[in-house]
Amino acid sequence: MPCAVDDLGDAMNKIFLVLFVLFSNSVLAQELSCPGRGLSESEIIDIVEKQRALRPELPKKYGVYETSVTRLRCLYVMYERQVPVENGIYQTFTVDPFGELMEYYVNRK
Repeated sequence: MPCAVDDLGDAMNKIFLVLFVLFSNSVLAQELSCPGRGLSESEIIDIVEKQRALRPELPKKYGVYETSVTRLRCLYVMYERQVPVENGIYQTFTVDPFGELMEYYVNRK
């Protein structure tokens, strides 16, 4: 009889593992859908510029700079890098999928 119990335990473990894998994949698929509509790079830049006009605590633009926007899951991160890029000075602005500025970061002033 102990053999039958061990076989039942192994079968239960395998069923649990299969259900876990199926469930976790469906949860991951649900997490990837972001709320709201997608925002373009120019919209992200406009959002940051409007917030700069309203909020004096936000960092100002560099004299000479380059801008890029990347998407990190449902968030947008706008990078402003001072030119020349070799000096390593940059600032970032994080925007949520609804177009709200969430945070900013300046690595050097």
